[in-house]
Amino acid sequence: MNNNGRMLGVIGGSGFYTFFESDIRNIEVDTPYGDPSAPVTVGTVGEHEVAFLPRHGATHQFSAHTVPYRANMWALRKLGVRRVFGPCAVGSLDPEIGPGAVVVPDQLVDRTTGRITQLKLPDFDPYYSDVSWYRDYAAYCGVADDGNRVSALVVQITTKKPLYKKTLEKLGGEFPNAVCEAPLWQRSPARVVFSPLGGDQLSVDINGRFADVTPDSPGEE
Repeated sequence: MNNNGRMLGVIGGSGFYTFFESDIRNIEVDTPYGDPSAPVTVGTVGEHEVAFLPRHGATHQFSAHTVPYRANMWALRKLGVRRVFGPCAVGSLDPEIGPGAVVVPDQLVDRTTGRITQLKLPDFDPYYSDVSWYRDYAAYCGVADDGNRVSALVVQITTKKPLYKKTLEKLGGEFPNAVCEAPLWQRSPARVVFSPLGGDQLSVDINGRFADVTPDSPGEE
């Protein structure tokens, strides 16, 4: 297996479920995030070894919000992929970019939330909880399963262990329609900001396996 970083990765979008015609290997890859969308198919295009993975699964069994994207990326990297081509079919707000056009974006905005439940991490109701990711960390702000409290939680994904947890509000069993905005991350320093509706913001700095409340945040209970 090529593991020198020269293998290319291709992730197929809707309607793009196969890539090679012959001389392929199907490889099952275990990841800390569960199974990828499908076995990775490895073949050759020209002089390049290429690993192909259908984003939505071989039969489109994964809808957009259930794609195991972290498992997909882990599997490709484990096989030696360091560069990924991931085409997807989208609409355009620019009338000059019509059907069939190929566009390479130079800016990306990721506001995805709510996928932490795939990891079965502790005691949050996914309907009322917002989750955001940064590198190996996930931050929730939401209602615990018992319905009695709104909590902020920072988890390290690979260890599946909470680094920080704080009760922000007691609910007494009444679930509101919304309790938090999605936690916001910043890069340097690595920091996540929780914003419970009707409450004070809470900022937490992350350093490896440790988390600390920033001085301008409310203190610990």
